[in-house]
Amino acid sequence: MFGLWEEARVPGETHTGTGRAYKLPAEATAGGKIRSLCGRAEHGATVCSSYCANLLWAENKKIYSVMFVVGMIFKKDTSQFLMGNNCFSGPSLMIEADIVMRGRDPKEPIMAHPPDTDSDITLREWLERVKEYGKGIKLDFKSMEAVSTSLVLLQEVLTEPYRPVWINADIFSGPGGQIGPLEHHTFLSVVTHLPSHTVLSLGWTTGWTAGTDNPGYSWDMVHMMEKICRDLKHPVTFPVRAALLAKSFSQLAWLLKQSDRYTLTVWTGQSDEFSLQDLLPYRDEFATSRIYFDLPDSLRARISSAQ
Repeated sequence: MFGLWEEARVPGETHTGTGRAYKLPAEATAGGKIRSLCGRAEHGATVCSSYCANLLWAENKKIYSVMFVVGMIFKKDTSQFLMGNNCFSGPSLMIEADIVMRGRDPKEPIMAHPPDTDSDITLREWLERVKEYGKGIKLDFKSMEAVSTSLVLLQEVLTEPYRPVWINADIFSGPGGQIGPLEHHTFLSVVTHLPSHTVLSLGWTTGWTAGTDNPGYSWDMVHMMEKICRDLKHPVTFPVRAALLAKSFSQLAWLLKQSDRYTLTVWTGQSDEFSLQDLLPYRDEFATSRIYFDLPDSLRARISSAQ
């Protein structure tokens, strides 16, 4: 898993040194490490934007829930409870946040998802809270403008070797992608200076339309991604859209074979439609240490039980 959640190594061990102690069940660390990431849901969209996921491990084609991960909150009136009792002090191991630069003065990185350009929670405030707890961090950058300033703020957190950090951005245009990606050379020139245990989550902008023949990830797309990643020293995970995987198996299987530093993270859009059968070849073909599932709980259960 390339340093991801490396504290979860010893079955039944109580882990400390991260602001609080927590104990993972012995069966959750079978084989030496936690295996997969799965589950996404949205809560109270009219009040806040909170993305949730279950941290999972998989063994013998079965996927089990271990921990709960809660993401970013926009509105302070609701986030005081959620951030105080769920995101930070709850049993989650990692927290994901979307980052943009505030669209007004004072310009600074904030917790928001486009098209929003304002928020009353800044990245600085959020990181101050994160430092108090033993949480891993995934920062999803939606604008290049926010990257350099955010990484300066992140420096103190990055010096803690026990804290997993993922840095995510879409750096190429992918199937059906209409939103412009971050410029890949510019983005990588900034993030490649991060500590070697930092996971780079590098993806494609994508789109999906119901009732149409949506294309998969093309050979050109995976070749471009591999070319830009081959000389990186960091572990790299490629976020890929579940609804596009049926037509992408050969391409993504080839991509994973190019380096043992590479993994896939399978995610889905809220309204996407796809068949369970589209995902089973990925579950069956790849080692559990090479693929994460960031999917709804109901689908996770079906993947786990499918023959």
